[in-house]
Amino acid sequence: MKLHKIIGITLLIYLLAFSVFAQAAEKTKVNLKKYRGLKKIVKKSDLKDQVMAALNDAGDNWENLASAIAATSDKQKRDDLMWMITVMPHLDRLEATKDILLENLDYAYKAKTAFAYKVPDNMFREYILVYRIGDEPVTPWRKMVFDRFNNLAAQTPAETAKNVNKWVFENVKVQKRGILGPLLTPDQVLKLARASEGDIATLTTAILKALGIPSRSARCKYFGQQKDGANWVEIFDGTNWIPLYPDAPESFGDFGRWEKDKPYNITVVATTSAFSDLQITSNYTQTGKLELSFYRNGILQENFEHFGIGVYNNGGWLPLDDLGFDLEESRLSTGPKSVMEVVLGDGTYMVEAGVRNHNGDVYMYTKQVDVTPGATIPMEIKLDPPVEQLDREDLVIRELAQLPDWELSQFDKEEKILSSAAYTPDFAILAIFNINEEPSKRMIPTLAGLESELKTKVDIIAIHSGPLDKEKLKAFIKENNIAFPVLLDVDGKVAEKYGLTRKSKDSPELNSLPSIILLNKGKIVMWREGMDPGIKQFIIDVITYQESLE
Repeated sequence: MKLHKIIGITLLIYLLAFSVFAQAAEKTKVNLKKYRGLKKIVKKSDLKDQVMAALNDAGDNWENLASAIAATSDKQKRDDLMWMITVMPHLDRLEATKDILLENLDYAYKAKTAFAYKVPDNMFREYILVYRIGDEPVTPWRKMVFDRFNNLAAQTPAETAKNVNKWVFENVKVQKRGILGPLLTPDQVLKLARASEGDIATLTTAILKALGIPSRSARCKYFGQQKDGANWVEIFDGTNWIPLYPDAPESFGDFGRWEKDKPYNITVVATTSAFSDLQITSNYTQTGKLELSFYRNGILQENFEHFGIGVYNNGGWLPLDDLGFDLEESRLSTGPKSVMEVVLGDGTYMVEAGVRNHNGDVYMYTKQVDVTPGATIPMEIKLDPPVEQLDREDLVIRELAQLPDWELSQFDKEEKILSSAAYTPDFAILAIFNINEEPSKRMIPTLAGLESELKTKVDIIAIHSGPLDKEKLKAFIKENNIAFPVLLDVDGKVAEKYGLTRKSKDSPELNSLPSIILLNKGKIVMWREGMDPGIKQFIIDVITYQESLE
């Protein structure tokens, strides 16, 4: 069977299973009265709202979660279990069993108290209690791992970690994962005695957690100066997080392992601990920072997601997917971000960003950038595709069967101007606006002085459509040095001829202002409406392109 068919069938099975789980979750109602005293316990908890939300999210499996809580009499253990249920992923809530949860809880507490060293209270939940290492399937590995490896425990976390490091190196061999190879669980790796670097890191982390050592898997997905990337582990030795390399016990604690003779090797280092990911690149190399801001139509885009940063590896620019995680030192705040801060190891990278035009065709922005230690590099990325790549639908917001005729009076002058004044020159701009609208107030002044930036002559005619305050308009014209004619369309009927609509049936006010139309020999070649801070440069680009076609 061909690879794409296997992948397609796998995805279909996954989607069908997820659909069944989702439907079950929608139909199930949580009833805590089935378990004596449980309703009161949950109600008294500081996490009561989160616990109820988690139980409702569990579908038919809520009883496994609830019965595990009800079976835990010790208050501190119960609080820890309820916390864990509130942070576990949705699919785990649908599948977690009471037995696995209680075994995990009991042996996490054994790890907390059974050894000469103690687990720091602020690290117990995230780095000892949780039943997962990463994205591997959930199995009851805790008791088996504790029973098998507790003899490796020494007097300190570091000594114990070295014993674990030596055992893993001597007993589990590295093999490359196949393209569809599943993630292995700790017990599976032990049984097979061979696995990928990532799966071996999972086993190593599981053993360390079972022995009461806060630990997390670490990785650099792609290096800058050697093929592929690597997975390893970090442990907390009582004072600091330090690296442990399952394939190299002699490098225990050596942050510089990957950059010996390769000073630009580390790109992005991330850690995973069950339900959280962090970037820790600065622990392993000198770093610099990119400050990326994305603009479209001159407007700064908040939370823009369609970008990536790649490093050259294996003959191509490969994406560094871990860039989206928080930085450990700052735990970046959530909320709208107009500037994306990206911390990278020193080296050369490719910044890529993409947008689509009216037809869905992709326009890619690419720029190579060198990141140097301690440097902050601001990058303003303009996402507007070049004019020559735009279809007419992207350039012209609406089509008219024919250009409308009109005759309008000029503001503060007796003469009138005919529509032919806009239709006959080589290039003419027709700007329909109203100074009561903020976009109009900001954009119309950008057209003043446009002719001085072009080699070709451009006639500009502005039409003030809708309610008029003569003194306000007069002051606006004077303050902005507007020399082109401003015509009056007080009732808005000329604007309606161009397809502009009123804000309500009887309203004198119009939508979509300003409306900027560029004509070339009486034919519309560009038409933009609404706020567009980049309109001036866009007009220049369209005129330049139009001239190149002649």
